[in-house]
Amino acid sequence: MKDKTEKATKTTKTTKTPKVKVPLTDEQIRQRAIAKAAKAEALKQLIYNASPEVVAQRAEEFSLDLEAAMLTREGRREIQEYLGALNATYHNCQQQRVKIGNRMGLTADGLKQNVPLRTLWAGGTHYLAGVYDSAYAQEKFIAMRMKEVVQVFPVWKEFMLGVKGCGEISAAAILSTIDIDRADTVSKLWQLAGFNPSMILGKIRVETDDPDYTPKEGVVFERRNGYVIVQTNKQVRGDRYTDGFNLSFNKAFRTQLIGVLAPSLIQMQDHYCFEYYYPEKERLANSSNMTTERVKGRPDRVLMWKDTILGHRDAAAKRKMIKMFLRDLYVVWRKLEGLEVRETYQERYLGHAHTAKPVLVPFKTGAGVKKEVAVA
Repeated sequence: MKDKTEKATKTTKTTKTPKVKVPLTDEQIRQRAIAKAAKAEALKQLIYNASPEVVAQRAEEFSLDLEAAMLTREGRREIQEYLGALNATYHNCQQQRVKIGNRMGLTADGLKQNVPLRTLWAGGTHYLAGVYDSAYAQEKFIAMRMKEVVQVFPVWKEFMLGVKGCGEISAAAILSTIDIDRADTVSKLWQLAGFNPSMILGKIRVETDDPDYTPKEGVVFERRNGYVIVQTNKQVRGDRYTDGFNLSFNKAFRTQLIGVLAPSLIQMQDHYCFEYYYPEKERLANSSNMTTERVKGRPDRVLMWKDTILGHRDAAAKRKMIKMFLRDLYVVWRKLEGLEVRETYQERYLGHAHTAKPVLVPFKTGAGVKKEVAVA
């Protein structure tokens, strides 16, 4: 009887008191903003190893150079390439910092992991902590520089700034990846992001130094140093890898859109999630249309949408939302560049109408004046 009582006592679960989030006051928000700005200035001084006056002068010169370069199309292209280099370097620094943190038993946020303690020499731990802090400072400095570059793009000021959940880091990945001059249709943006499930002509890479190389089948799509990209006559899926062919979309770009931007739009409750994500998710939950469910480690299953797992419908709804975001980005960006804006295939050939209602999104301009931007 005593053993049963002890077992019952052990199995009894203690109820935890739910944490109540207390909203911050205006003064607390202001103090946090001041502390964040002071930390950013201290970080700039640490990286530049210069006085505050020199740091401010360099920042002003950098801003003026950016604005001057943005006046020409060639300058904007160079800034896009520079932004792409910053974006790649930022993620490289972030990955290295996380790896160093894992060796020290830290999470990505710098907190202690819930793992057995590592037996590290105390002196070595202090040294690794210094390396970790230095890597974190470099990462934050690159992020600040990325934000400065993103903010000079007209499409950021006129469109992306008004989308809740689309910050400068996500915008940097988008602006540095898309060549809006070549993307003369929104379908090309969808293909670049891996949202085209249709069949397309596959491409392969052929190693050759011959400037006059001609393939036996297909045509030369692009010539590069030491190899050429050949567009074959065989068709492959536009949103999936096919063995023996080059990947037909930008994998890193797709990961940034689906893994970072989409959850951020949902978390911030932007109008895109209310107009597309939630309605699409609800529609699929009641749809009898057939689809193929692919789960890692399981055989593929053909079944109705309403019978698929929740994650399958959630991913489809996110893709729908991001496709509509890219459509609006395409329209605004092409207009700002003075380029032709073409209708989508659904609008031109299938008679579908752009049913999204114009949404006025308030945001603060550089002068602190509130402005409204019409979206969609």
